[in-house]
Amino acid sequence: MYRTDYPTISRINRALVKLLFRDEGRVRKFMAVILVILGITGRILLFDLPNIETVAVVSMLAGCILGGIYAFLIPLSVMLTTDICYIYLRGQGLNLPGWQNIFIFTWSGFIMVALIGRLLKNEKHKVSLKFFGLFTGFGLLGTLLYDIWTAFGCWWLFHPHTLSSLSLVYVLQIPFTIYHLLSTLIFSASIGFPLIYLYEKLVAMTPVKVKMAIPSIARIPKKVRSRRYGGGVYG
Repeated sequence: MYRTDYPTISRINRALVKLLFRDEGRVRKFMAVILVILGITGRILLFDLPNIETVAVVSMLAGCILGGIYAFLIPLSVMLTTDICYIYLRGQGLNLPGWQNIFIFTWSGFIMVALIGRLLKNEKHKVSLKFFGLFTGFGLLGTLLYDIWTAFGCWWLFHPHTLSSLSLVYVLQIPFTIYHLLSTLIFSASIGFPLIYLYEKLVAMTPVKVKMAIPSIARIPKKVRSRRYGGGVYG
């Protein structure tokens, strides 16, 4: 007779997931590494395309599914690494006065995007069309606020402090903001939704730890202890 109880591939996969991701904390660390890698590689590969990048969606995911300190660490890690690559290795921006201060606006801008994503952290049923719509809408809002903030930073650092120059900066920013919004739409669908689904699946497959409350003998009334434990040292 042939055995029919060999473990299937799905059972092996579940066993590996339980071994690697014993609790939600490990899943969160795993996702944090994935987000940093996607943010860095996406920004480096797409650097020559105007405002087409993965950092906005990665920042949204950091706030949305991870939250906490990850909402700060992930955008900062991505921006620090990629800025070092393009400022010190390629010399981008070194000949522009005040380039050091633009970090205040770009880094804080993506942290702001992550904090906007944090507003969705406690939403239930993340694998749903409703949540995907919320994620995309909040992502577009964060992208728009990011562009407003960084355009203000460019005006403050590199242009005369007049209303006419500020208006000119925002007018010139419009096509780049359109590119940025399209980028957020594209990467929300291609990166954001699959990673949300993956995270929820991994969390669902982690073993559930049940904490059993063991009553203390000292908390049991003396008469009950005497009847329950038959007197003696408990009586």
